[in-house]
Amino acid sequence: MLPRKHPDLPDVPNALDLAKTEEARQLIKIGIIDPATMVRALSLPPGTPKDRVKILRDGFMATMKDPKFLAEAKTAQLELNPMPGFEVEKIVHGFFALPPAAVSKLRDVVMSKH
Repeated sequence: MLPRKHPDLPDVPNALDLAKTEEARQLIKIGIIDPATMVRALSLPPGTPKDRVKILRDGFMATMKDPKFLAEAKTAQLELNPMPGFEVEKIVHGFFALPPAAVSKLRDVVMSKH
């Protein structure tokens, strides 16, 4: 599941759109969408100077716009939908700020046997 709607399908509802309650939306976001974002995330060690983080983030996003890179990705039939580093960072910080009730409910959902 993508954290954002697919650019070719902006009018197709996603799981968040179909959730009937705010609790369901929150569980979908923290249990499915946010972790899916992290599947291909790149990371740096704690304490990396902010100027280096910025250089690497800017370089990554520039690569995602480079015509030669995009041509190679197209040839390889790779679909690119990059997420800027600051958005990934926000998601990671959100994991550490989850209310205990949400963590408990998510644990119940994940651990239940249906």
